[in-house]
Formats: sequence, C-alpha cells, structure tokens
Amino acid sequence: MLWLKDNKVRRLCEDNSGYENHGSCDYHNCGPLCGERLLVSYVRESNIDSAKHAWAVLAWLVKALRQRAKLRDLSAASNAVPESDARSRSISPTLARYASLFNMRDWDGVRAMLVDEVRLELISRLRYTGRMQVSSYFTNYDSISDWNLVPGWLEDREILAVFAHPHDARPGYFVELTVVAGCITAIRDFRYVPYVMREAVIKLVR
Repeated sequence: MLWLKDNKVRRLCEDNSGYENHGSCDYHNCGPLCGERLLVSYVRESNIDSAKHAWAVLAWLVKALRQRAKLRDLSAASNAVPESDARSRSISPTLARYASLFNMRDWDGVRAMLVDEVRLELISRLRYTGRMQVSSYFTNYDSISDWNLVPGWLEDREILAVFAHPHDARPGYFVELTVVAGCITAIRDFRYVPYVMREAVIKLVR
C-alpha cells in the first residue's frame, strides 16, 4: 500500500482543485491497481472541505487510469498484425546491431550508436537526456541478468522483446528505439510496466 503524507496531498489539492493550505490532511491511502480497480481511501481533519479532497483524489485517479489505458492500447493494437506478415518483415540493421551488442554486454559499442542528446524514458520511473546520463542505464543493466533482447514487431513498430530467460515462452516487456540515420536518438523501456504485455502479440524476428 502507498501512503501519501501531508505535503503530497496538499500538492494534489493545489494542482487539481485550487485548494490552499487552510489546514492539513493526515493521510491518503492508495492501494495498487488490480485489473481495472484501484482502491483509495483517505482520512482528513474535520475542518477541511471534503469536496475539495474528493476532487483532488478523483483527478489523480483519472490521470493514473488514462496513462494505464494509453499503455494498454499500445499493446492491444498489436493484435492486428498477421503472423505471416511479421515473418516476412525484416528488422533494420541498426536495431539488430543494438540487440546483438546489448546481449553481448558490449556497452562501449552500444554507446557508440547513441547521438549526443539521446533521450531515455524508463516508463513510470525516470527520464534522462544526454549520453552521459543515459550511460547509467547500461550500467544498471550490466548489474542484472534477467534479460535477453530479441528483435520483433509490435503493430508497425520495431521493438526489442525482453525475455527474463532465453527459453521463456513470452517476453516480460519490451524496449522501443527511435532510429535516425542509423543512430539511436531515443530509448523507451517498459521494464516497470509489465502489464502492457498482457494483451500484446509481439511477432519475433529471429
């Protein structure tokens, strides 16, 4: 369970309902998403307008659920790709080279493929800009072993499916690259939002 204390609650209120700090909220309690449900409860002091608190919580919920729906739509859209079509489509040399170097842990080779102002988005966690900041992303991957990249297609997008173990039936998540003139300009990593894979049909190209 996630407990949001006074300053976070005030920030929610100020952002979403124009609330000013005439008092303080004790706690908001936000339960994790389970399927389509998210449980939220809160305790407030009696001198605070309950309607403003309710509006702040609802606004936060709408924002969270819209983001979740957007990610699910991205994965669900892949169902429109016939398998025969995916098999007939080749992967770009840049994506294939990135996957090969990444799997070999050749981080110098991977970094050489990046533009200086490369952008990284680790979905729901962080965003980095620039080769120096993004370098820590590869350092973190080097410290773990639950990944193996396999190129594939998600609808009309080239992606890298990530398997925790080479013999797994399904990937756990995927990484999307933006390629311009053979160089990587952006990386979007869905490691921390694995639920986008529930309805995804990724067509692998081995």
